[in-house]
Amino acid sequence: MAAHAVIEAAAPGDKHCMCAAAGIDSPTMTRPPRQLQMFLASIVALALVGCRDERRHQASEISELEVATGVVAQEAAPQDVAKALLTRLAAAQAARERGLGVAANRDAYTKTMAEVRGLAARKAIFETYRSRGGSHVPVDLKEEGAVRAVTDSWVSICAHYADQLESAVISTGAADANSATVIAEVVPPDAKATVTGLSEAERMERIHEGKSPQPGVRIIVRLVPDEGRAWRVLRVDLEALSTTMLTNPARANPVTTRPAPPASNQPAN
Repeated sequence: MAAHAVIEAAAPGDKHCMCAAAGIDSPTMTRPPRQLQMFLASIVALALVGCRDERRHQASEISELEVATGVVAQEAAPQDVAKALLTRLAAAQAARERGLGVAANRDAYTKTMAEVRGLAARKAIFETYRSRGGSHVPVDLKEEGAVRAVTDSWVSICAHYADQLESAVISTGAADANSATVIAEVVPPDAKATVTGLSEAERMERIHEGKSPQPGVRIIVRLVPDEGRAWRVLRVDLEALSTTMLTNPARANPVTTRPAPPASNQPAN
């Protein structure tokens, strides 16, 4: 009765006071700090943005693949197709660097990748990807998933050299009716382009300075004709230039020797 009387004396609706007056521990419901609320809200927002990032789709996932048409003329030569591809890979990387969490950047990336896929040999890519086998290839692989995975990887392959693709030296390699190769030589502005490559000491010096130990790369674009006999891209690979003469002789310099150590300040005996 005493406990009952105390409870009745508590403020109406004040359950915490009522429990305390009755000697009962209260399951107090307190709000988290405002900083924690803001942090949790940002996590939810990032998760929602991430779900819209098309690069997160699995290769076996059935999803609509955006493919642009008319990116180049039907009769475009392999070299012209390769140039168009490299320009768009650079643009896609620029959009990624700006951040795909921003709608404008995400839209630019999506549009550019649709054009990249319009230059891709999609059926040949699917067949090549599927023929690899192994645990990394889904058993339910679809053409859309294979093409998305491969073309997205081209952006990553060229990412380090994206801002230098416009000045790349383009040349054609071996070609026949069923395949063609286009080579883009990319040389960073600070590269030491040599005939015989860099010495081990020069390599370590460049690594220590945070620079690539290679004086440049060849971006090798391999093309095949599609069903309409238009040249389309099958593969993009990299090859180091460190042990080869550059195609453009004006860029090739003789090997330079390392500077001698500074003279000692001690007087000669």
